[in-house]
Amino acid sequence: MKKIDKLIIQAFIVPFILTFLLVVFILLTVQMMNYVDEIFGKDLSYLDLGRLIFHFSVFQTPIAFPLSVMLASLMTFGNLGEHFELTAIKGAGISLI
Repeated sequence: MKKIDKLIIQAFIVPFILTFLLVVFILLTVQMMNYVDEIFGKDLSYLDLGRLIFHFSVFQTPIAFPLSVMLASLMTFGNLGEHFELTAIKGAGISLI
């Protein structure tokens, strides 16, 4: 793997994880608000609530993944452009594709 690929992957991983967790939390909150009357007040244990939240978050993962990739790539290339790393890459004649 080339050094430029490692640079871009390392710059992408942290924003991807953070945006993925944020988008899953937002979608999970919206989904849970639809069922708040049916969930709370039923005297469920914390284990049951944890399982329910886990199942809702697994259900939201396919929706959150593309949004996270898009936001993380925008943040990564914005950060690379801000530090003039994209200019150096293009100046060296390396294609970004």
